[in-house]
Amino acid sequence: MENCIVSVALAEKEGASGIIFAPVLASIIEKIVDMPVVIMKPRVETLMDAIETVAKRIG
Repeated sequence: MENCIVSVALAEKEGASGIIFAPVLASIIEKIVDMPVVIMKPRVETLMDAIETVAKRIG
């Protein structure tokens, strides 16, 4: 979580116009930055793709 907060602070400092974030931390991030925070809601297809990728890498 610390790395996420640091990354968001750096993005804001470097001039980012907005942030796309996972639902778990979005409410915390909204309190830290002064820019739009959009929640990325994972879909089943996205989750399945991630699982397949991990499975391939594991072997």
